[in-house]
Amino acid sequence: MPRIVLFGLMDTLVDRQWRVFDHVQEALRAVQEFRDARGKPLPSGLVADSPAVAAPLAPIVDELVGRLADAGLRPFFEPVARRVTLSAHAAVPLPQLGIFETALKRLRRKASLADCLFITGNAAHARAASQALGMATLRFAPAGAEAADFDDWSQAPILIARRLDPANADNLQAAVRAYLSARGIDADMVQVDRSGGPWPVSGRRWHPVEVPGLGTVQVALALAGHVELQGNGQLAARLPPPQDSEIAEATDFARSLAAHGQIAGEGAPRGRTTHAIESGPGGARRLVRQRFSAV
Repeated sequence: MPRIVLFGLMDTLVDRQWRVFDHVQEALRAVQEFRDARGKPLPSGLVADSPAVAAPLAPIVDELVGRLADAGLRPFFEPVARRVTLSAHAAVPLPQLGIFETALKRLRRKASLADCLFITGNAAHARAASQALGMATLRFAPAGAEAADFDDWSQAPILIARRLDPANADNLQAAVRAYLSARGIDADMVQVDRSGGPWPVSGRRWHPVEVPGLGTVQVALALAGHVELQGNGQLAARLPPPQDSEIAEATDFARSLAAHGQIAGEGAPRGRTTHAIESGPGGARRLVRQRFSAV
């Protein structure tokens, strides 16, 4: 089973205009939580072609790392001196052997390519890595493109977790949480086992409502349901839709808070309020109860 994950960049995490594909950050955040067989963080890195494969190296690296930062992806590959490998570092382009060997050296891992799972959006790279180099691969392609292993990054964590170790419950739970998070759900409980489901889940669904003076905000509605594995190894959610009565009650509560000046940052100082508007995935505005701490 693979024990190291290497991500491609262009047409994988970002498109040609450097726009991050939907749910990439949720997926990378889940992979950060993954643990190996010894309970240590799963080694992962980024491999990418650079505009040139010759010196001077520093400007090439600085430009790409700056782009990663602008795209919000750099935090997932820190320290970049170990976890980001460009074709300029190896003096060969993807998907040649040298760039993967260089990536393993920079990760400071004594491992073979057979120990690596390579995730890419490039069909030729996936084919070469698998057939010529003996690497495990997963291929991403946007919905509507040619066949691939997945077209939605919220499905990537479960595919990765099961490739690494299908019996690792902690990794499976992190993968399910990422899948649900991409659907506006914060899971409080995820109960997984080796069977593949149905796996019970419970938590909060974030639902948009209109509040006078605030516009659209998301409020939390309790939910319970389950997820299960499909034949392609991806997840499917089996969750009941919110009831009209639940939505009405939550809407009335949010409007009452706003009318009584109990929402911080919306015309009332935080010290005198009970709730606040916080930013959720995709910039959604969520109504949350304030976190108080003893002084």
